Formats: sequence, C-alpha cells, structure tokens
Amino acid sequence: MTKLRFSQRPVIFFSNGIGDGVLALPALRALCWGFEGRASLILKKGPDKFLFDELRTRQVCFLDMWQSNVGLGSEFATESASELLRGCDLFLSFVDWQSASLSKLKSQSMVDTRIDFLCEHNLCEAADKYKHQFDSVFAISARIFPGLSIDRFSYPLEFPASVQGAGEEILRALGGRTWIGFHPESSLAVKSCPGTVTGEVVRRLLELNTDVVVCVFGQKATYSDLEQISNRVLVFNHVPFKLAAYLVSRMVLFIGVDSCFLHVADICRVPGVGLFGPTSPGLFGFRFAPHVHIQSSLDKLSGIDVAAAARWRLNR
Repeated sequence: MTKLRFSQRPVIFFSNGIGDGVLALPALRALCWGFEGRASLILKKGPDKFLFDELRTRQVCFLDMWQSNVGLGSEFATESASELLRGCDLFLSFVDWQSASLSKLKSQSMVDTRIDFLCEHNLCEAADKYKHQFDSVFAISARIFPGLSIDRFSYPLEFPASVQGAGEEILRALGGRTWIGFHPESSLAVKSCPGTVTGEVVRRLLELNTDVVVCVFGQKATYSDLEQISNRVLVFNHVPFKLAAYLVSRMVLFIGVDSCFLHVADICRVPGVGLFGPTSPGLFGFRFAPHVHIQSSLDKLSGIDVAAAARWRLNR
C-alpha cells in the first residue's frame, strides 16, 4: 500500500453528507499533503464546499449528485469526472456505497485512462469500524503515508474572511454573553429531538444564568417559535451553512445531536454535550473537544439532565 505514495496523478473520490465531509477532512488534508499537491478531487457540490477550499490540489471537480433509486449511493453525470481521470494512475474511493454512475466511472476509467490502481473495494474496509469515524477514515491515509498522525491534520476549520466578518458582526451584537449553541435536528427523526424536548432544553439552559444566550441551529421554520420563549434565544434557520458553521465554532458551549454541527464544534474544539439516541457516541460523538455524552431515547430526553451536563462542562 505504501508504494501508492509515489503516484503522480492520484484522484480522490468523495461524496457523502456534510457531517461525513467534516469527519473525512483530516484524512483528505493528510492525503493532499502527502501527495504534495499532485492529487485531484472529485467531490459533491453542496453548501459545504468551503471545507475543501484549503486543500492543496492539482484540480477539484464538484459534481451535481442525486440520490440513487437503488441502494444508498448517489448518481451523477460522469463526463466531467471522466475527463479529470485522464492520465490518472491512482483512484481512491472514500465512499461506502455503489451506484450505476460510480460503476460507469470506474469502467470508463479502466478503459480510457489506464489507471494502474483502481479501488474495486472501498478503502474504508481497511479501517477499523469500531474506532471513532474520524480515526476510521484517517486510517486510510495512514496506510498510504505511514507515520502521519491525525492530531497533525485535525486543526480547526478555516473560514473565508467574509464569513468571519459577518459572524463577528452578529456576535458583537450579542455582547459579552455566554453563547450556547444548540442543534436538535438530524436528517433522521430518531436522531433528532422532538419539539417538546427542544423547548424544554432551551428553557432549562436559560435558567443556568442570566448571561446565557441560546443559539438554536437547524432548518425547520418552526424553530423560529422558540424565540418567543425569551429575548435570549436566537434561531439561525435561514443562514448559509458556512455562516452557521462559523457561529458554531465561536460558541462557548455546543449542545447537539449526532449531525454535522456536532462535528464542526468538535474539530473547532468547542466544548460540548452530545445527545445520542440510536447511534454510538463512541463512533460519532465528540473526538477532540472536551465533552459529555448523553445517550437516551431522544423523545424522553430530560432538559434538566442536559442543563446539568452543560453546567458541569461550563464550570470545568
């Protein structure tokens, strides 16, 4: 596997959710560093594009992708990706799914680009599925470049200056308060806090002290109703992802379910409280930041318990 480090035109394929992009970022940083800018990336076009702007690459191709009708994979037009693969001598797939488009891309690549190495099986199979996902994905990079440490490549996210400026303007308006971020929403209902639980958690957090401002992150329009609880509740459900991510990175404390903003807070070293239902905090919880994990049926989650964990974390 280590001989792959000498590839002259490697191509890395990655397309998963936003949270998965954060979890894979240290591994992608390590590969781009190890290949010394020779690698090209094929990525999914989406609001998390800024995550990859820092990577030193030969070329980046962002594709429009959509859910496959069969299985969990994504479909996409292969033409631009195939063009990027011309002259490629190494193709690394960082996805754990198959689709007709991906199979077609692999087939075209084998015929047209004379790839010396092609991932017929997902390289993630080489990783330990019982490790945290950050470490599991990074194990792929470490197999190609032995000796690399995840600590070296897990530094906080880098945000565009315009996003930082907009975020700081919002935070200045809040004054010198204790900003607590709360993300109760996931792509799956079983990983999300129901509305009644969300409201109770917000009320209990406000009771911690009068300096607390609860910043709720999520997409549901109904979250706006939470602002009726207090003028110390702000809801960010109509802001671009990169601005919301920057605000999360600047929180004093972050509380969230298993979703993208928890991973953003984690890699940005924001102390946190992770709320987990059916998924494992050992695999998908906080990895780098000081934290507490609560595992419970989220429809029965106690706001008192969450506030107690928040108070303990704030006082550390």
